[in-house]
Amino acid sequence: MSDLEVITDPAPWLPSAGVTIGVDGKATVTGAVTLFSKKFVVKKGSSVSINIQGTGSGVAAVGANPATAWRIFAANDYDPTRPVQMPGTFVDVTAAFGAAGVASAPGVQQFGSVAFSGAITDKFSTWACPWAAIQFQLPQQSGTEVVAGQFFASEV
Repeated sequence: MSDLEVITDPAPWLPSAGVTIGVDGKATVTGAVTLFSKKFVVKKGSSVSINIQGTGSGVAAVGANPATAWRIFAANDYDPTRPVQMPGTFVDVTAAFGAAGVASAPGVQQFGSVAFSGAITDKFSTWACPWAAIQFQLPQQSGTEVVAGQFFASEV
């Protein structure tokens, strides 16, 4: 029998040009840049959730289908121990989780913010993630936004 796999990360962001990560784990996103979460490797069928809080004047870009600021990318061929040999083919799977702001069976809560900016909270969850690796992205058009978040994954 194997141990239950649980992943928790109270600071799930990656630093980049225009994105700084504070000692408190919050990401400060300045200007027209994309905020990336870490790439999380989860067992297929795991329960996954990310909760987001933002403050500031940032204006997020809106996706097309569904119309949500946050984007969800996933891959089945990512190996974090060999990122050069197996970087993964991450594709936009946002639409696979249904319409923005809608909870749908079985157990999916799609991001709800069409324009993630200012004092906004948002969340995404699914009780059974069909991919082996998942990453979240927030393209920002302008302004400065401070984003806090918590990622959680566990076997069902």
